[in-house]
Amino acid sequence: MPEKQPALRTKDGERTLLSALLLSAPGPAIISYAALVSGSAAQMADFLRRASELVATFASFLIYRKLRKHPDEASARAKRLERLSSDTVAAAMCVSAIALIVVGIVRLLSEKPSAKTPLGLVIAALGLVVNVWFWRKYRAMNKEHPDAVVAAQQQLYRGKASVDLCIVAALAVVTIAPLSPLVRYADAFGSIAVAVYLLYSGINVFRKARANTV
Repeated sequence: MPEKQPALRTKDGERTLLSALLLSAPGPAIISYAALVSGSAAQMADFLRRASELVATFASFLIYRKLRKHPDEASARAKRLERLSSDTVAAAMCVSAIALIVVGIVRLLSEKPSAKTPLGLVIAALGLVVNVWFWRKYRAMNKEHPDAVVAAQQQLYRGKASVDLCIVAALAVVTIAPLSPLVRYADAFGSIAVAVYLLYSGINVFRKARANTV
């Protein structure tokens, strides 16, 4: 059976990963400050989610860059690096899932009405657009040149887009009917539903990485 050819990694692919990294970088710092000031469990969970996703994107960028610059890297070592990239993404998705479950439970038990504003909805919607764009970009890249690192990022950004969609839906309910009792339940159960999806996706990424490196 012929040996599998190494993935074709391009400068454009590296720039895409770098752009995703730079756009994601401010999020954890901003959320960590808000969490420290407010002492909110929900915001701390959101910080853990964003920080783990940033670490995964950073690791994927470094690995993609190294493998692009050294395409003649030994096959076994290249596979280990690809698996490392997939593992960090899988771990980030599982951490995000746990964080969202915490957020969902906290919001479900909280009697305090939501104080979200239309500005929050606009920001969340912009985040959704950006993450959907990266998801589709990675999907197109992986379709043109199948690559384990890009495939893992595709899964990560699909998960991030799902989280943003949940946030946009919850904020839309808050904006339209801030006093409705449905607000708390829509937010909480939406977070938990996305958490289940992220956990499933993270485990799937982990299993595929193991299958592809056997």
